[in-house]
Amino acid sequence: MERLKNWVAGMSSCAAASRSQASRELTDGKVRVSDPCQARCLAKDAEAHQTSPKPDGGYGWLIVFASFLAHVTIYGVSWSVGVFNIIFLEEFQQSKSTTAWVGSSLNALMYTSGIVSSALVRRHGCRRVLIAGGVLAAVGIALSALAHRLFVLYFTFSLLGGVGLGLAYIPAVVIVSEYFEQRRTIALGLAVSGVGLGGFVFPPVIRALMEVHSWRVVLLIIASIVFSCLTVCGALMRPHGPPDRTTVGYLAELRENIGIMKSVPFVTLCFNNLLYCFGLVIVYVHLGGLALSSGLFSKANSGLIFSIVGVSNLVGRVLHGVVCHFPRMTTILVYMISSVGSGLATVLMPISSSVTALAVCACVFGFCSSCLGALLPDIIIRLVGDHRLGTGYGLLLLFEGAGSMLGGPVAGMLFDYMLVYDYSFYLSGALLLAAGLVMVVPWRYTHSWRRAESLYRPAGSADTDSPQRRARRKDAEAGRQGPSADPSTSRHGPSAGPSTSREGPSHCQPSEHAEADQGV
Repeated sequence: MERLKNWVAGMSSCAAASRSQASRELTDGKVRVSDPCQARCLAKDAEAHQTSPKPDGGYGWLIVFASFLAHVTIYGVSWSVGVFNIIFLEEFQQSKSTTAWVGSSLNALMYTSGIVSSALVRRHGCRRVLIAGGVLAAVGIALSALAHRLFVLYFTFSLLGGVGLGLAYIPAVVIVSEYFEQRRTIALGLAVSGVGLGGFVFPPVIRALMEVHSWRVVLLIIASIVFSCLTVCGALMRPHGPPDRTTVGYLAELRENIGIMKSVPFVTLCFNNLLYCFGLVIVYVHLGGLALSSGLFSKANSGLIFSIVGVSNLVGRVLHGVVCHFPRMTTILVYMISSVGSGLATVLMPISSSVTALAVCACVFGFCSSCLGALLPDIIIRLVGDHRLGTGYGLLLLFEGAGSMLGGPVAGMLFDYMLVYDYSFYLSGALLLAAGLVMVVPWRYTHSWRRAESLYRPAGSADTDSPQRRARRKDAEAGRQGPSADPSTSRHGPSAGPSTSREGPSHCQPSEHAEADQGV
C-alpha cells in the first residue's frame, strides 16, 4: 500500500510538471498541429488546469451522486421499453413490429441526440442542458398518457422522450470529469453504475404500478419521477471553475467537432463501439429465448438470467474504475481485456449444459460488458482531450445507436433462417471479440508518443523534436541512471515530468494531461 501511495504521488508530480511544460510550449507556439481547432483545444485544456485545478473530491462526490441518480432515471426509462411495449400492444392492438418501433425509436433518438447535447453543453453548461432535457422528457412521457392512436406515441414518447433523455445523458457524464482527474475512473465508475441499478429497479416498479393503476396514470407517475430527479440533479451540478462559453459560429464549431475524426485512435474507438453494440443487442434480445430453449430455465424463472447479468453489470461498473488504478493497468488495456472477455463468455453460452454454467457465463458477460459505460469517458479524454469529452461522447453515441439498431433485426433474421439461437450467439461473440481486438490500435498509439505526435503533424513538415527537447530528454535520462543533487534531474522533478513519461512528451499527445498519468 505504501508503494502504491508513493507511485501515485510520483505520477501526480509528473502530471503537474507535464501540464506546466505543455502550457508553456503552447503559449510559445512550439506545438505544431495540422488542425488549428485541435491546437485551440490543447491551449484551453492547459489553461484550465493551471487556473482551476480539479479537486478530486469535496463537492465532487455530490456531483457523482447527482450523476448516479441521473443515470438511474435515464436508463431506468430507456431499459423499460420492453414493459411499455407490452402495454402498448394490449391497448392499441397493432402488429408487434409496428408497436416495437415506439421503444426502438426512443433508444435510437436518445443515442443520436448526444451530438446535439454535446454542442449545447459547450455553449450553455451541464446544469442548463440537463434540466432542459429532463423537462422535455417529462413532457413527452406525460403527453403520451393522452394518446388514443399509436402514431401519436411516435411524437410524444419516442421523439420528445428520446431526445430529452439524450440531452440529459451527456452533461451527466461531462460534469464528473470537471471535478476529477486522478480519481476519474473511480468517480465515473460510481456514476455510471446507476445504469445497472435503473435497469434493475424500474421494470418491476412499473409492473407493480400497473397492478394498481391504469397505464395512463403509470405514465404520469413516471413523468413526474423523470422531472423531479433530473431537475434536482441538474440543480446540484454546479460548474467547476470559470464557465467556458463557445463564441465561434455554428459552422466553425461543427468543423472543430468533426476535426477529431482525423484521429486514427478515436476512429478506431468509434468502430469498436459499432461492433460492440451490434453484438451486445443480440445477447439481450435472445438470452431469454436461449435460456428457455435449452431447457435449463422454465418460463417462470427465465427472467433470473437477466437479473444475474444486471447485478454483475452493476458491480462491474464500480470495479472497473478501481482496477484501472492498479499499476500498469491502463484504461484502454482494461477495456480491451474486458471486451474480449465478454466475447468469450457469449460464445460459451450456447454450449453450456447446466444452469450453473449458463449462470457463470451470464455473470462474466454482465461484468465484462460494463466496461462500455464505465471506461469510455476516460478513454475519450485520453484520446482527444478533456475539452472535447462531450463532443467525442456525442459522436460515439451515433455509432452505438447504429449498432443497436442493426443488432436486433439481424439476430431475428438469423434465428428465422436457422431456427436455433446458437448461431446468433456465435455471431455476437465474434463481434465482441473483434471489438476488443481492434482496440490494439489506440492502445499502441497511447504507448508510443512518436506515433501520437505524427497524428497532428502537418503533411511534409519537419520533425518537431527540437534540439532543446532532445537536450532535456538526455538530462532526464542521465538523472535516471544515477543519483543527482540537482532536483531538476530527479525522477519526479519539475523538468523531468514531460520527458520521463512512458508516453514521452505529453504535449505531443491529443490530451496532454491524460497521458501523463496513463497508469492511474
